[in-house]
Amino acid sequence: MPEVTSATFRAARLRHAGSNQQDPSQHPRMKNRTEIFPADLYVLLEREFKRRKPNDCAQCYIQLPYRVDRLDPAAPNWELIIPPACPHGCRVVIEDLVQEFGGLYDLAHERRT
Repeated sequence: MPEVTSATFRAARLRHAGSNQQDPSQHPRMKNRTEIFPADLYVLLEREFKRRKPNDCAQCYIQLPYRVDRLDPAAPNWELIIPPACPHGCRVVIEDLVQEFGGLYDLAHERRT
């Protein structure tokens, strides 16, 4: 039997007959992102970047995320500026973090005092 990879996972899902069995890939997703303030998201991103980045790099860092207008409901409502590519591959680490955290968090509106 061939291995299931991330590229073939959806096609390899078992289909069951029955009224209680539904394929979640065929239904729109509910909004399940947690609203978080930019400073709090920055702390989470920075912490995870320090954990994942190559030890040899001392120049790359995470910048504060900022709100953007969302054209696609599946996209996060924030972006951050990614530093230029370094020889250690930090850009890929940051892009992976944006992809991962973009599915988990939306930026909340700033508090007005």
